Amino acid sequence: MKALRTHQILSGFFLENPVEALPAITHCGEALCSSHHQLTPHAHTGFEFVYISRGQAFWRIKDTLLHQRMGDLLITYPREVHDTDREPGVEFYLNWIGLDLDQLGREGRKLAALLRADRPHLLTHCHEMEAVLRGIYAQMVAARPLRDRVILQYLKTFLRLLEQRLSLSATPVAALSVGPYSAATGRALAFLRENLDRRASVQELAAAATGGSVARFCARFRREVGVAPGAYHLRLRLDAARQALRQPESRVTHVAMRYGFSSSQHFSTAFLRAFGVTPRAWQTGRATNEGGG
Repeated sequence: MKALRTHQILSGFFLENPVEALPAITHCGEALCSSHHQLTPHAHTGFEFVYISRGQAFWRIKDTLLHQRMGDLLITYPREVHDTDREPGVEFYLNWIGLDLDQLGREGRKLAALLRADRPHLLTHCHEMEAVLRGIYAQMVAARPLRDRVILQYLKTFLRLLEQRLSLSATPVAALSVGPYSAATGRALAFLRENLDRRASVQELAAAATGGSVARFCARFRREVGVAPGAYHLRLRLDAARQALRQPESRVTHVAMRYGFSSSQHFSTAFLRAFGVTPRAWQTGRATNEGGG
């Protein structure tokens, strides 16, 4: 194990070829990176999967700049050069694992084929991946009975979660129409629920729903749903943020970034307007109520 501690990496570790019996794992690690962290251009022989559990990061793959937020999974492909953006960002915590999927049997080869077919680089809202990656790391750093077998089971779970996430991404939005709404409004609602990490414009929403007039779409949405698209989306993001604040040790600033608010102050103002209490007061009040019960 190689410890990581520099002026750019506050703490972390790196393991290369960590499990002799599982050569499919080429490397793995985790690190808490400073806001000035910069990664030089590099590539790997296999796939690399990078998960962010705190903060956000900007990556450059060829000429494309990707913005990865909390809960997102970044995917780079064999021999694909990538690095971080040169501009300062924010402190972030990431986990990564390198895999030669072709060495993971039929399931690994199937996933590799799916990835190569569509070549996605960023999968959003993959929060379930964190526990799997941490489980793998916990097994690697300790001489536990059946360690290799347990790691292999974790890897199979990771592959299935990835396949599931890719299937969700490929689901036609038109099939997600809900309740009494028209197909266009159903597509718009599905789009909004899939994009809780940012503020979606009415232009892109109209394009996803009908591809037609923005004004006509907005009028239909308000007529069927009862509020404007922006107001509806804001409430969805606030509801999701309120649920996230229930998690132990969650921080208001991190939740605000996760759901696309420009600052914690902006988030607190919107939260107060919607629920009549600030995010921090809501957390404190809930903790007090639970402690008294």
